[in-house]
Amino acid sequence: MQAISGDLSTYQSNYREPLPASDLDSQVKPERIFQILDADSSQQVVIEAAKAGSSFVVQGPPGTGKSQTIVNIIAELVGDGKSVLLVAEKETALSVVYKRIAERGLDHICLNLHHSGTTDKRVLVNNLSKTIDYLSQISSVENHNLFYERLVSTRQSLNSYLTSLHTKEKPLDKSPFEIFGEILKKEREGVPNINVIFSNFNQWTPNRLEEAKDL
Repeated sequence: MQAISGDLSTYQSNYREPLPASDLDSQVKPERIFQILDADSSQQVVIEAAKAGSSFVVQGPPGTGKSQTIVNIIAELVGDGKSVLLVAEKETALSVVYKRIAERGLDHICLNLHHSGTTDKRVLVNNLSKTIDYLSQISSVENHNLFYERLVSTRQSLNSYLTSLHTKEKPLDKSPFEIFGEILKKEREGVPNINVIFSNFNQWTPNRLEEAKDL
């Protein structure tokens, strides 16, 4: 509120740069992710900023996933034991978010405080009772260590593939991605394939290899 009124001192002193998309996999543990919808790297950055308690504005044209990001932020914060108040100028915006959450079977975590949702007291009481009943049924938390170990291993394999694909290798000082691009370029240009057999390959110098490549 101080920042909105013009006093930025407290806000600036507590400001932290959002986590870069390139650091998400190494910094965010899978077992601490509670997102219920797909999210790309730019959305992940916004979600992590919200989890860190940062104040920010997300702006974008229709269809870019803002409501989807809001749903994931709510799921993340609720999963971390926090309460979330979602406000909007129009009820339609609230309905879109609620519908996405309900489709994932989490409508019990929502309490509609909009006028149309609180006019009938019976609806309000039923919603509260539903949430209480659900919480009472949760008796234990299953061990998902094996699942997360596999998830981490798979994520590391995917990241390793991406790193290897763009790592320059000797003696050509080109990455596999660049070499694949050159090959595709030659195919489009109709360059014929030529089978070349190198004798005493290990004895060739880098200069001679470059000459052979040019041929």
